[in-house]
Amino acid sequence: MEAPHFLEFVHRHETLIINIARPNNGNNSPTMEPQRTSDLSAHIINNALYDCLTTCSSDGELLLSQAQSFQIQKQGKVYLFTLRKNYWSDGTPVTAKDFENTWKYLMRPEIECPNPHLHYIIKNARRAKAGKISTDRIGVKALDASTLRVELTKPIAYFLELVSSFAFAPLHESSIQGLYPSPKTTYYPLISNGPFRLNHWTPSVELVLDKNPHFYKAKEIALNRIRLNYLVNDLRIVDDFLSRNIDLLVKNFPILFKHKAIKHLIHHEELASGHLARTCCCLFNCKQFPFNNKKLRKAFNNAIDRPKILQRLTMMGEEAASGLLPPFYRPDYTPSSFSKFDLLKARALFKEALEEAEIPLEKLQKSLKLYYPHTEFYYNLAEDLVEGWQLIFDMKITAEPLSLKELGKKMTKRDYSMALLSWTPYYNHPRSLLERFLVKKNPKNYCHWNTKKFVQLLQQADLAKSTEESWEYCRQADDILIEEAPIASIFYARYGTLVQPYVKNFKISPLGVVNFDEIFFDQTMLVKRPFPEHPLVEELIQMLKQSIPDPLRKMNWYGVNFASPYEDYLCSLHRPDL
Repeated sequence: MEAPHFLEFVHRHETLIINIARPNNGNNSPTMEPQRTSDLSAHIINNALYDCLTTCSSDGELLLSQAQSFQIQKQGKVYLFTLRKNYWSDGTPVTAKDFENTWKYLMRPEIECPNPHLHYIIKNARRAKAGKISTDRIGVKALDASTLRVELTKPIAYFLELVSSFAFAPLHESSIQGLYPSPKTTYYPLISNGPFRLNHWTPSVELVLDKNPHFYKAKEIALNRIRLNYLVNDLRIVDDFLSRNIDLLVKNFPILFKHKAIKHLIHHEELASGHLARTCCCLFNCKQFPFNNKKLRKAFNNAIDRPKILQRLTMMGEEAASGLLPPFYRPDYTPSSFSKFDLLKARALFKEALEEAEIPLEKLQKSLKLYYPHTEFYYNLAEDLVEGWQLIFDMKITAEPLSLKELGKKMTKRDYSMALLSWTPYYNHPRSLLERFLVKKNPKNYCHWNTKKFVQLLQQADLAKSTEESWEYCRQADDILIEEAPIASIFYARYGTLVQPYVKNFKISPLGVVNFDEIFFDQTMLVKRPFPEHPLVEELIQMLKQSIPDPLRKMNWYGVNFASPYEDYLCSLHRPDL
């Protein structure tokens, strides 16, 4: 492996180079509007391009951002935000009118907005989205260039957390008027108000962001450029990281993270890991046969061997899940008896469900299919779940992969029996994970489930006088969800990111957001350790040799020959100079 020349290396580090995971549909987002993106990769980009009224720090603390101050009036029904002096990336001022226009624009009935419900707490927003009234009557108004008045339908304890969501990010007038060309070219003149601005975007290949010189904290930002590459070849990714052609690897790298080499990375402080407010679940369709039967849902839940699944599929210290709320929202978290593998209880509940509902086993088998996102991880997870259920219940269960778009359509129509999915909150409050269950007919209440007590607890969370009290009501609602089992929570996720030792102050918030404006390079380490031999090279060679299928083993990499009729092709992927 030939490292770049030291001077070239120092020059390159005016730019932070990142390998980032593509969204699960196989392509990067077709839009740069933050309100229309929801995956973790998009959140990382949104946080670099846009600045909301408030933000969530890497420690989960609520901070003011575009808002310099705020006042609460009329017993919590009215918020007055005073904006700090900031500028769009084209140099024009960011004003309160930009926020008013954006929020009203999103509530037009004809405008695509994946999560309009987040705005419905604002007076008349729901009725405007339904086309019943004009958007002019929505309770958001710019009193002057720097003062934004927001009137709510009722007081809620989490409104400041809510407006930290990218669903409330401001859009420039040119975006609202639809002046952007199609993103088929590398040039995309997006105007944003965050710490970075878009230089160019080549879909499915790379995204280049430059520091926004007009951002209010521009002088405090060390990075001049961020280059995000959407690489999918694992061999190339390993090579690029070890040769320091990549500074951050923001994705779950399956070959590396499944191997004992992870211990070396932790020892050398090149692996950054931490909790995410993200829960991996199996969803049950409670609207129709067979999972309208509570005992059957609980039987399938008790039949999940979570420790075995975690041992086989994860490497980051993920924890077995009991409810939907992750430990970040439940400091009292301990794996409950309900989340533990209990074969006898599962079989007993299964038998009771069949007898009480008079369900023939043959009919049950025909109705059971597990849908899951079309990725390697979910394939392995589905395989483990189906294998366990078939063994315990002595019946046939099928599984089918779908794109996220196809899976979403099926769940929205309630055209499924079981499905795998992971949920991350839209804003930093436990209610964000639970609120989809408030109304059974909500398109995103995929389980078509709730109870009267569950709804009452979330309503009490809205009216709570403190964040702590609001969180406590949400925990009680989560306990009901655990008992009723419309979902089987499997594990609480963690992030794993490879970080070069000279990259400092890298942090990820519980919502999966990276604060690029805080990252800097340790120039001392660059000088003292320009290109040391990486301790994992030989071990990774052996690991990669074992992981590559026999037909693809001939390849010249670090002097190792792999036997393959595709040598030239693989070498061209791995070494563009060959």
